[in-house]
Amino acid sequence: MRKLIPATLILIALIFSGCSSDLNDNNEDAALSAQILGKWKLTEYSSDDQPVNTPIANGYEIEFKADKTFISNEENGFTGGNYTILRSPGNNLMLVYKKSWEAKSVYKYINSVDTQHIYIQPSQPEPTPEGGIFFTGYVLTRIP
Repeated sequence: MRKLIPATLILIALIFSGCSSDLNDNNEDAALSAQILGKWKLTEYSSDDQPVNTPIANGYEIEFKADKTFISNEENGFTGGNYTILRSPGNNLMLVYKKSWEAKSVYKYINSVDTQHIYIQPSQPEPTPEGGIFFTGYVLTRIP
């Protein structure tokens, strides 16, 4: 019986340490989701072979809503769908564009978000793992 008590305590400690990690991940996901809410417009393009970002005059617009849906004119023939932030394999934004007869998944790696910008890279055709190497990037700017 004495050997059973320490083993039980160790097992309980392991279970709770796993739960706190899940809670932290959920809190980070909620914080990132809250940061991207609102309307954004693609305004700049960057690449490793250019010293400064290139402005984009007529970039697509996207609006992220609190109910995990979005509206966008990025993909021809699609007007929006659902989004999810994938922590594994990295900070990927999964956009599932839907129309009545089909769906299309698009992945974008989120480098960072501030109050006025989302810095992303394309992650096609699959989500990019943490520490992935990118040669191009995009800047989305918040719009009213």
